[in-house]
Amino acid sequence: MNKFINIVMIIILIMSIFWTVYLKFPQFRVIKEVKKFTKKYPKHDTFKTFLVSLATNLGTGNLVGVTTGIIIGGPGVVVWMWIFGFFSSVLSYVENIYAIKYQEKIDGENRGGACYYILKGLNNPILSLAFAFFLLLTNTLFFPPIQVNTIIKSLIGVIPINRYAAGICLIIFIILIVTKGTNKIINITNRIVPTMTISFMLVILVLLFLKIDVLWDSIKLIFNSALNFKSIGISVLLNTITVGIKRSLFSHEAGLGTMPSITGMSNAPTPTIQGYFGMLGVYVDTLLMCTITGIVIVQLNIDFNQFEGADLVIEIFKSNFGIFGCLMGSIFLFIFAFSSLLGQYYLGESNALLFTKFCKIKGKNIIFIYQIIFIIGLIIGIYFNMQIIIGLVDIGLLLLGGTNIIVLCLLEKKDKIAKTT
Repeated sequence: MNKFINIVMIIILIMSIFWTVYLKFPQFRVIKEVKKFTKKYPKHDTFKTFLVSLATNLGTGNLVGVTTGIIIGGPGVVVWMWIFGFFSSVLSYVENIYAIKYQEKIDGENRGGACYYILKGLNNPILSLAFAFFLLLTNTLFFPPIQVNTIIKSLIGVIPINRYAAGICLIIFIILIVTKGTNKIINITNRIVPTMTISFMLVILVLLFLKIDVLWDSIKLIFNSALNFKSIGISVLLNTITVGIKRSLFSHEAGLGTMPSITGMSNAPTPTIQGYFGMLGVYVDTLLMCTITGIVIVQLNIDFNQFEGADLVIEIFKSNFGIFGCLMGSIFLFIFAFSSLLGQYYLGESNALLFTKFCKIKGKNIIFIYQIIFIIGLIIGIYFNMQIIIGLVDIGLLLLGGTNIIVLCLLEKKDKIAKTT
């Protein structure tokens, strides 16, 4: 299974390079287009939608994602996260364009995403239903457990509490929030994400400069580990590449068909601008957050194999600030993982509503069933260890990424929207 997943990840990288060339490197137009739009529409809800999608990504994908990547594949994973992040951002551009084109209103709210552009764009209800099922599994049983596991470890790091007791408290808290509706989720993430992202970056930058004497050595180690196949061997290099791709993909989710479910609720004036905002999210998520986090981890110059993931994040702050750092690291872990969990809930709920098109169950009943499955995913995160949870994440990457990349190619062959917008 792992070898098959690795092959699919390499294919996604190759297709990302193809799309980049096909669309004439839109990566280099992102900042210009977003700046022009925000100047013209300073309070447009496109930016709010961007923050919700960013909240979903700026969590364990950045923190535990990059730490587990380095633990498994070595420091060179960071370079391959950069490379894949740059090229795969174009997939976010394309899928968000199609999400806006084929969005529709359900119960007065905009809904969209991969399932909708498969159903309306390809006129393929069977594939749309299959992808909705994949998303249902991924956003309940495959992705949320890693957020839950991280939240619990962040709590245990500062509070003398049993993991199961912490898990029960978390489940009750999540239920209280999600039953308030999607507007509550949007309001919470709009308040949390900007402040915590800026705070995290500032603290990490301080840590970089505290050990600036080893900064250059750390960067050289990252590149040597990523590219020096003569000293590390082909098999080790391939492992580093595939781990980097998988952790990068989990970090920003570009091309998985997940983020369009969130951006599909936007009232973007044009599909193209939503595409550029999608790419900006990848830049912030991987090229910025994962980069500075990865360098700080390498600066520690310790044996990474003694850690599991979340505990290495806490070690970053603890080794520099002592007990206060332990508290700081736990707070960052908790808030980022919690905001990601809320974003994933909304993402899954949007797609769960699609099942109303294929069966006679009311939307409220569909959502109730979805919430039950979501709670099962929370329980998985409480009970199982990180190794099993990472395996679940990779299965989700395989199901979504492998399917969505084919869908995008079929849509572009039919409509040629991304090329002409």
